[in-house]
Amino acid sequence: MKKRFTKLEWDEHNRWKNEDTHGVFYWEIGEAFDNDYVLIRTKMHELEKRMGLLGVTDAGRFLFVVLQDKGKGLV
Repeated sequence: MKKRFTKLEWDEHNRWKNEDTHGVFYWEIGEAFDNDYVLIRTKMHELEKRMGLLGVTDAGRFLFVVLQDKGKGLV
């Protein structure tokens, strides 16, 4: 499977907010991004290109992550 995105960029606020709010560590999101995933189109924000990523961590934990497409393979 060809990856649509090649680089995951972190906003420092969101990096820790996910752990505090959802109990998901930033490195788990990185694992789901590196492993096979499915992209889900969303209409959460009309002005920002956002989508959902449904993936699994190395430990087998399923995650749904909202990503913003920043272009040129960067989310």
